[in-house]
Amino acid sequence: MAAQKANRSKRRVDPNQLSLLDYQPPQKSTSAAPKQSEKPTRKRRPNFSGDPQAVLTAKEAAHYLNLSPNTLKAWRGKQKGPVVTHVGARLIGYKPSDLDAFLATNTRR
Repeated sequence: MAAQKANRSKRRVDPNQLSLLDYQPPQKSTSAAPKQSEKPTRKRRPNFSGDPQAVLTAKEAAHYLNLSPNTLKAWRGKQKGPVVTHVGARLIGYKPSDLDAFLATNTRR
């Protein structure tokens, strides 16, 4: 009876289980080809030097004015800020000429 209790109290050890001493860090690959990432590391900046009648998105306009897109959204709600161009039923945009006019009228010394 005592032998059975002794056997039950022993810890079972999995022979396939690794200990902390068995860890080996992964080796760096020496392949010449660079690794392709899923996401681009840098977003493409909008091109403002194109057609002055081209319509910019709200994000591009905010970048052009050095503002947050949320600031432009708040200004649209208060009917203030640069002139908004409606591209469709829901899409809005900004013309670079309107943004330049807005900057020209709202400068201070």
